[in-house]
Amino acid sequence: MQKAPLAAVMQSKNFHEVLLENIRGLVFVKDQDYRIVYANKAFFDLYPPEERGNIIGRASAENFTEEQAKVFNAEDQKAFNTGFAEIVEEISDYKGRTYMLQTQKIRFIDEQGNIRILGISTDVTRLVEREKLLAISNVALENFAAVAAHDLRSPLAALSVSLDLSATTAQRVWGRARRAMLN
Repeated sequence: MQKAPLAAVMQSKNFHEVLLENIRGLVFVKDQDYRIVYANKAFFDLYPPEERGNIIGRASAENFTEEQAKVFNAEDQKAFNTGFAEIVEEISDYKGRTYMLQTQKIRFIDEQGNIRILGISTDVTRLVEREKLLAISNVALENFAAVAAHDLRSPLAALSVSLDLSATTAQRVWGRARRAMLN
């Protein structure tokens, strides 16, 4: 079976649509007013089905707390100003499930000359949970090591005292025996 040249496949509009709609990560594009102008299926899946038709043209911050909106808008502005921003953020979907997303925002100019930001969010929830478990395991390991070190030092300290006592006693006994021999 012969494969189509990669360049021809990549230029296909259908290829890009299939890619963007089936990638697990959230992909979105915002204008300079922070309004969503494009979002893929994974992005829409965060919202209730009845609201998905109203996402395009709306500022994404409208769906979050005021504090979250400030953070999102600040990161958007950073991307517009510097060309790039990256953040790990916690969001919840319409079912109340919480996700940790690592989001990269990249400034670009579209075909009409509009400045946009492309957002790509990867779900890192499992990694964050594993990191927390690893931190807990590290603390437990440190505690175990401290207890083990203490337990090892205690018998050694007792043995050292016993050896010192034995040496002192032996010196006294040998000292008396030697004096007795000399007399």
